[in-house]
Amino acid sequence: MDIVFEHASFAYESFRRTKKASPPEKELPDNAFALRDLCFSITSTQSVAILGRSGSGKSTLLNLFTGLTKPTHGVICIDGENIHSGKVSLSLLRQRLGVVFQFPESQLFELSVYDDVAYGPRNLRLAETVVRQRVHEALNAVGLPPADFSRIDPMHLSQGEKRRAAIAGILAMQPEMLILDEPTAGLDADGRERLIAALHGCRSRGVGVLLISHDTGLAIQFSRRALVLDAGRLSYDGDLSELFRDSSSALRYGLEVPRAIRLAQKLPDHGISSDEMQRLLTDDAFLNHPDQADDNPS
Repeated sequence: MDIVFEHASFAYESFRRTKKASPPEKELPDNAFALRDLCFSITSTQSVAILGRSGSGKSTLLNLFTGLTKPTHGVICIDGENIHSGKVSLSLLRQRLGVVFQFPESQLFELSVYDDVAYGPRNLRLAETVVRQRVHEALNAVGLPPADFSRIDPMHLSQGEKRRAAIAGILAMQPEMLILDEPTAGLDADGRERLIAALHGCRSRGVGVLLISHDTGLAIQFSRRALVLDAGRLSYDGDLSELFRDSSSALRYGLEVPRAIRLAQKLPDHGISSDEMQRLLTDDAFLNHPDQADDNPS
């Protein structure tokens, strides 16, 4: 799947003339825009992190991806087709792009984990044998073995297990890409590590991942490419290790430099060569990335 943003902007409704027509972009004040003139492309073969401080436009961008919000100006294309042209089924698009909201466990409502994960496939009116296969594959993918978790009431799961069960429900729809909004919010260290392992498992199964977060530590554990939003504009599109090579650049965008990077940057003061430091940054920081050879920032 190819996703392309072509000069996409979004202005708040209060600045528009009507819901059907918007004034030319040049006539709107800068503070009218949550997002402005975004140009980038990604594919479902990549693992990408969208970073930015609070209020930079990350949540609005999530809504644009799925067609929940229409850009005020510019277009968003999936596989070469404008998603708002009328030729693209938005319901089908949302099956292809599985969105994991910040607290997806709030969407758990069935009496068993199995039925919760099966809800989506059953709505597709798939045969129960196919539903069962999808549920088992999805639960295994997130580290919740069906034999142990299928019959459990989701409300009896830990917070991290609820999060993974909710993700399993999305995986059971077999999306081409997952879009995750602050996926580790509210999780303890163990829940965080288990969720990261589950996401690596998704990548190893060929599911693309788009991570939307302000958590640079999470991003550097999982992604090679970063898109950085700053005041609604795309300020950086490239390799994460390059972004953090100069701490002042990251700090300018309101991003915290991860502890591992800060440590590596101090090593030359203790006799570690720049070549050895670069090896630490590129190898150790991205350890266990199943897709690192294939992820191209361009």
